[in-house]
Amino acid sequence: MSKLRSTSVVALVLMMQAGAVQADGDITLQQGKHFSLYASANCRKVDLPQVDLLLECKFNGKEARFYLKEFPRMAMPTTNLARIDTNAECERLLRLMLKDVDGGVGERIRLFGGAATFAPTVYSYYGFTYPSVELARKSALDAAQKRVLFRAHSDARVGTGMLVVISDFDRANLRHGHGVPDEVLTMFASLDMAPYRILPP
Repeated sequence: MSKLRSTSVVALVLMMQAGAVQADGDITLQQGKHFSLYASANCRKVDLPQVDLLLECKFNGKEARFYLKEFPRMAMPTTNLARIDTNAECERLLRLMLKDVDGGVGERIRLFGGAATFAPTVYSYYGFTYPSVELARKSALDAAQKRVLFRAHSDARVGTGMLVVISDFDRANLRHGHGVPDEVLTMFASLDMAPYRILPP
């Protein structure tokens, strides 16, 4: 493991110990085949055949669901990005990932931008769920139901791990942490390849 990656992992663990899990301090490493994320003790694992991992969490009265699915032979775009609508591509992949999940919630999600980094390739995009497909197309914030965070981590050797978070949010505080609890952002940012993880203390 590189020194930089190791330092980042330790920092995430310390963040969760310091603020994300104030009640009991317990942190678990939730793993798929090639990708994993750190989770607080306020989360429980739920079986859902359409995805590789589902966590249901509750933080200070707000609920969040974390869906992880792996695509072994898929890679996120890394070249000719000026010719690609990356927001639309992330929406397409999100809907593919959430097909037949929770009453077709993927069709009622709209993303509103984000960013990508490379080496490793990580896409992070943000949006909302809506009561209907029609309202999702209109994109009115006052009709939004839940906050959505989409993260895709690609590696040429193992494919892509995609994480979708659907969370209660604070409409009046969207500029701070995207309006979701700090714990949600910490877990969201912890998605990485399983071989690079260290176990929580």
